[in-house]
Amino acid sequence: MNSSNNNIIEFRNVSKRYVAYEDALKNVNFDLKLGEMAFLTGPSGAGKSTLLKLIAAMEESTLGDIIVAGQNISHLSRSGVASLRRALGMVFQDAQLLENYTVYENVALPLTLLGFREKDISSRVQPALELVGLGDKARRYATALSIGEQQRVGIARAIAHKPPLLLADEPTGNLDPALAAEIMQLFIELNKTGMSILIATHDLSLIASLHYRILSLKEGSFAS
Repeated sequence: MNSSNNNIIEFRNVSKRYVAYEDALKNVNFDLKLGEMAFLTGPSGAGKSTLLKLIAAMEESTLGDIIVAGQNISHLSRSGVASLRRALGMVFQDAQLLENYTVYENVALPLTLLGFREKDISSRVQPALELVGLGDKARRYATALSIGEQQRVGIARAIAHKPPLLLADEPTGNLDPALAAEIMQLFIELNKTGMSILIATHDLSLIASLHYRILSLKEGSFAS
C-alpha cells in the first residue's frame, strides 16, 4: 500500500489487541497531513499511548496497515525500524534525562545511537537548543534545570536529527498551566517550520483556544 503524497501518517483499519477479545484500538482510520499539527485526546485508557507506540514501531498492530513517511510499518524488520526512527522524534511526559550528563550530552546521545558522526552531531545539538530557548544551557547538568527547562531539553533531543514528524505523549502533563502554555507555544513554533506534529493530551482547557484538529479517542475508537 502506498501513502498519499499529502499524508505523513495513515492508519487503515488498524486494531491492536493485547489480550483475547480486548482491543486497545478498534478498526482505527485517520490521516495526518504533511506539515499538520493535531491533538489526540480521550480519557485514560482510551488508546492514545498505544496509537503513538504503533506509529513509532514500539509495538506492532494486530490488524490493518500503518503508513509513516511513505513506508508501511505494520511489520518492520530491524533495519526498517532504524530507518523509521530517523523519520520521527518522540517527547514524553517525563523528559527522561540522564542526570549525570550535561544538556548537550543528553541531546547528543540519540544522535550517536542513530550513527551520526561527531561533526554532524555538534552542528545539530546547539541549533536544537537554540530553537527551544536553551542555547546558553548546553554545559549545565540536567539536575540543575527547572522542570520546564528539562522538558525543553527533551524536545531538543527529539528534534536534533531534524525529523519530519514529531510525536508527543502528554508533554505538558507534569507542568503547571503557565509552563504548559509555554511548551505548547513551542510546539506551535516548531510546526511553523514545517514539522508534522501529533500531540496526545488530556488537557482540553489548554488546547480549546488553539485552532488545530482534535482527534478524540474513546474505548479504542475515534468518536464519530
